[in-house]
Amino acid sequence: CQKTVDLVNKVCDSSCNVIALTGDVVDGDPETIKSAIEPLQQLDNVPKLFVSGNHEHIHREVEHVIQVLSKLGISSLANEHVRLGNGGQVVLAGVYDKSAPRLTPHLVPNMAQAMEGTTPGEDVIVLLAHQPNHFTSASAHGVDLQLAGHTHAGQMFPFTLGAWLTNKKFAGYYPSPRTRGGSRASSSTTTTTTNGAVSKAATAVYVSAGTHWYGPPIRFTTHHHEITDITLRRASEE
Repeated sequence: CQKTVDLVNKVCDSSCNVIALTGDVVDGDPETIKSAIEPLQQLDNVPKLFVSGNHEHIHREVEHVIQVLSKLGISSLANEHVRLGNGGQVVLAGVYDKSAPRLTPHLVPNMAQAMEGTTPGEDVIVLLAHQPNHFTSASAHGVDLQLAGHTHAGQMFPFTLGAWLTNKKFAGYYPSPRTRGGSRASSSTTTTTTNGAVSKAATAVYVSAGTHWYGPPIRFTTHHHEITDITLRRASEE
């Protein structure tokens, strides 16, 4: 699939330490769209991490998708975390999608399990969770930054209205209200996104508008397709 090849080439043109896929990568049986996802194996030789989105759960294909992506060198974060860097203080955690209890009851999100063994305030904890509405649970477990998707930034009316009403975080970058006073010990971390938004307090949510679209290839919003480049810096480097 040329579209996937073009996306992979754009990602490979950038310099990154980790690649995160925050769900809705496969909409259906992965075997039927194999040519569209196989180019993902050409992504840079860095950790490549995936969490499930509601579409993987809708089709009851989560475990199959995880298996197929694993063969392409993409690891799944299924209520678990990995540590990055020489000191291992950067934690990337991931949970199943919020739709799981209704669609795939044996694969439910478990934030406590994903965070087991981490130390909020000392570790820098980045959570991959498809729906931005995971934010309340993420905050309660000391997450510094959540990377989400799901909303498609509305994509087109009337979906725009529905996405806006059902998601507290709709699109783009959101500093957490609980950290705006700078009370957390981990506020030494600064998050910078490509749109220039900066939070001196560490806890934040970034909601991607999506790399493509769902359904018809139409997008009538001010939020365009995106490959998001996020850099974490210590406040002392500012």
